[in-house]
Amino acid sequence: TALSDQIVASETYVLEFTGYGKTLIVKNKMSPDSFVQLSMQLAHFRLYGKIVSQYEPVLTKGFYHGRTEAMRTATEKAATFCKTWMNPSATDEKKLESLREATVYHSSGIKDALTGKGIERHLFALKCIADKNKIATPDFFSSKAYGKLNHTILSTSNCGNPSLRCKYAEVNYLASVQLFKT
Repeated sequence: TALSDQIVASETYVLEFTGYGKTLIVKNKMSPDSFVQLSMQLAHFRLYGKIVSQYEPVLTKGFYHGRTEAMRTATEKAATFCKTWMNPSATDEKKLESLREATVYHSSGIKDALTGKGIERHLFALKCIADKNKIATPDFFSSKAYGKLNHTILSTSNCGNPSLRCKYAEVNYLASVQLFKT
């Protein structure tokens, strides 16, 4: 409706960061995607003081009928990074070390998802099949942990194509040389 279009339009914010870009991140031996994902987790942590479930779709197009797998940025390494970064007594070296560890860990999770080693879609499919066939599911699916995992607070997506210039709904981003100064 026209009203919902106006609401969505008024809640859209575009930030085109030009301080540095992909080249600087790669030069420091970090993945631009992991860097941006962890930056969003840190921003949320800084605002609200907690680590939350953050969803990033990972394309599995290398597989026949491949769609996506889910990558969750809210890991122990991400929590350590956020807490270290916000600790006023942490040294710059310690902050950078925690960022590097978190980006390496995140990149490893992305690689697992890309190569079919992700678990989230598999678990979801098992639950759907059980529900459809009225088969009891293990207690895990009704656990607090599984509920928190599937209560996504930050939903993100790498736009990937500079010509798209991103439709910013949820948090879409593009880490490229074309958009950022290097």
